[in-house]
Amino acid sequence: MSVPDDVLPQGFSSKLSSSSRNINIMLKFECFRLLILWALLATALQDFSRLALILCLFHSQSDSWFKSSNVHWETSFRSRAIGI
Repeated sequence: MSVPDDVLPQGFSSKLSSSSRNINIMLKFECFRLLILWALLATALQDFSRLALILCLFHSQSDSWFKSSNVHWETSFRSRAIGI
C-alpha cells in the first residue's frame, strides 16, 4: 500500500515511504528474534546453574561420605592389626 506523493513532504516519494516501512518491519522482526535468543540463553544458563548446584551438592555429600567411610576403614584395619 503506497502513499500518494502529494501527501508526503517535499523530496519524499512513496517508494521511500514503502522502503522505510519495510525497514521498520525488518527491525521489529530482528528485535523479536533477539528476544527469543535471549530467552533461550537465559533458560540454558538457568539449567546450567541448576546442574552446577546439583554437582556441588553431590560432591560435598560424596566427599563427606568418603571421609566417614575412610575413617571407619582405617579404624577397622587398625583393630584387626592390633588383634582387638
